[in-house]
Amino acid sequence: MAPKIGERVFVRLQSPNKTIASMEHISRVADMDDELLHLEIPISTKDGKFLRLVPKDRVTVCFVRNGVPHDFETEVVGFREDAIPLVSVKPPAAGSVRRSERRNFLRVPAMLNVSVELADGQKLSVVTVDIGGGGICFVVKKDTPIYPKDKFNGRVQLRYRNGQSDTALFVGRVIRIEDMDHIRRKVMCNFEEITEPERQKVIRYCLERQLEFRD
Repeated sequence: MAPKIGERVFVRLQSPNKTIASMEHISRVADMDDELLHLEIPISTKDGKFLRLVPKDRVTVCFVRNGVPHDFETEVVGFREDAIPLVSVKPPAAGSVRRSERRNFLRVPAMLNVSVELADGQKLSVVTVDIGGGGICFVVKKDTPIYPKDKFNGRVQLRYRNGQSDTALFVGRVIRIEDMDHIRRKVMCNFEEITEPERQKVIRYCLERQLEFRD
């Protein structure tokens, strides 16, 4: 299994520097042959800067198959001049593609409807500020009775690029609350309990949103 021509991928440079190693870059498979994958030069998802690579650099490539993120490690072989410059890497060796276990890097700005049920039975309808594989952030009125360490049942409505929608269920825990202005507060939460299929729905949404930033 390998990414296909035209498929979007995420690239991370392997480095002993944790900051550099954690930086996400987006790319696209422009071409491939029996020996190499040819990728568009990866661009940072944060600041839009190109990732500078040289032959022998080791990178991790992440792609999505059936809504599930996978990744593999590979090596930069060289570069190819096409309509745009391309970086050439070795394709994944047989059996080297693994299901990605990384969660929290998949965090994107988003306005999604969320239904929240607090421990006392009170129900809220809120809108997210951002969402990721590890949690969400949403906005409430300043007088809403929700506090750090509160646990709640949540239901978030997800909209995918193909027009389909889905619902992800989770149990959340409030981590921090910050004032936005004189009438609103921002509530930051972790997913304390979420099944793997429900988490994969969120990850799929986040990956698709990150791809939109490059379109």
